[in-house]
Parts: sequence; structure tokens; C-alpha cells
Amino acid sequence: MGAKEGVNLIDIVDSVGSAAYFMGTLGGCCRFDAWLPSGDFQFKANFTGVEGQFVGSMPLHVTDTDIFGVVFSLARGPGANVPIEIGSAAPPQSAPCFGHPDPACGYWYIQSILLRPNGYAEPGPQSTQTGGIDGSGAHRVDSIILAPGSYSIAVQTAGNVYAQSITSGGDDLTRVPLVVKPNQAPGPISVVLAEGATAEGVASRDGRPLRAYIYAVPEQADGRLFQPVLSDADGKFRLYGLAPASYLFFATDVELFLDIRNPAALLSWQQFGRYVTLHTGTNSQIALQVVSRTDNLSFEW
Repeated sequence: MGAKEGVNLIDIVDSVGSAAYFMGTLGGCCRFDAWLPSGDFQFKANFTGVEGQFVGSMPLHVTDTDIFGVVFSLARGPGANVPIEIGSAAPPQSAPCFGHPDPACGYWYIQSILLRPNGYAEPGPQSTQTGGIDGSGAHRVDSIILAPGSYSIAVQTAGNVYAQSITSGGDDLTRVPLVVKPNQAPGPISVVLAEGATAEGVASRDGRPLRAYIYAVPEQADGRLFQPVLSDADGKFRLYGLAPASYLFFATDVELFLDIRNPAALLSWQQFGRYVTLHTGTNSQIALQVVSRTDNLSFEW
């Protein structure tokens, strides 16, 4: 196992397919132990890190005695290193540039989301953040290592910028997934940033400001890595880098695990939130009523 890869990315699967077994590390990287009952197990690994994709599988038979010296070897998988080209049409003051003229000021990283055939999704690799500015200074380059599969692509930004476009080979990746085929890398991912919109306000309940989770759900995919923003103790919140588009805003007193790709999951929240159309370079003022888990509402949290 490579010296920079951790063993906590290995699953131990029993004969009925359960992977509910804890694997711990010994002395840092690459040495592990696990407590297992007697039976037949399979060690499995399939993960992607900054050094590439790693796969492995091996059987293990456990009896009533301890087993020492088990060696689980990993091999590099068929992951593709996909280039990322980042350009920006946003004014410099829209994002922090840390004192140097970065042509992709405000870009942080790309987060891939692996789309499973059964309709489920799970976090995939992030971009490596190891690129630099090209010779012309027109854009910055980065890369991401992806195993074969279909991925939704989201961009995490800093400051008041958003991904105006995310494309690859002519495909709009805010509308269609990026498909990575075995032994065939897709074309470069091109990201163009633009100045975004901001929204601020206060979350309250029964007239009293309240700390809450603030959600801004776009009516159309906006290429943003979706996550809530936690207001301060006085209920005040401020969101940056939103696209000039329509969003459903609402607030809850607990964090939700919300699948925004599923319209049915948003139906119940529409009656408690409000739709606001945002515009580039503007700051919209929004007051939200906090929905509480104690309200015995019918939707799932």
C-alpha cells in the first residue's frame, strides 16, 4: 500500500454483504487492525486520491484465533486525470485574490458527485488544486482524477463569484453528467466564473431572531456546491456567489440532508420558504421564518 494512502478507505465485507466492521490504524499509515468474528470476509478498496485511483480485493478466513501479518495490496486503477481550465469574467473585487493577480480569482475546487445506477449519489473526488497560471495568463489550470462512471460536477468558490458555465466537449455539465469511460479520458472541464449576487437577512421564529440553517435552492442547476449556511446567534445571515436566478429560500433549526435533484423532496418546503429572483451585483434583503422539527410536520428531515 502506498505510503501516502490511509487504510481507513478499505471495506471489510462479510458473506451477507455487510461492511459494518471497524478498521483501525496502527502507528500512522499503512498498518491496520480489525476485530472480526469467525467467518469468511472480503477486503475491498476502490478510492481515488491525489496520486490516482487505487483498487484491491482479497478473501480472508477468520477462525477462533488471532491472525497476524495480513498483507492487503492495492493496484492503480483505470482512473483518468481530467484537466480543468478556469477563466473569469468577474471584476477583481468580487473575490479575494490574496495580493496577486489570479485570472481565476474566486475558484476554490471542483467537487465531483458519483451518480449510481440505482438513483443514489455519493461524493466523489475533489480537484487536486495543484495547477497554475498558463503562459498567457488568460486562465488557470487544475485537474481531477476520476474513475470510470457518471459524475455531476459542482464548483466551490470564495467571494462573490459563481460558475457561469461548466462545460466539457461542448456538453453543459450543469445539465448533463460528465461520463468517464474506461481507458478513455473525457475532454478538459472548462469553468468560467462571473460576478454573483448576494442575499442577506434575519431568520426568526415567533418574532425572535434565532440561529438557523439557511437554504438557497436554485430553480435551475447553478453549478454551485450545495450546502446550507448557518446564521449567527442573532439570526443574521449572508450568502455570496449566487447565480442571477430564482432561488427558494427557507430556514430550519436543524441541518437537512436534502436531495435537491429530486423535485418531490422540495415540495413540502415550498410552503415555508419564499422564492426570490437575484441579480448580478445586487444584495437582496430576505426575512425568513424558521421551521422547527418540533412542529410535527409531515415531511422528512
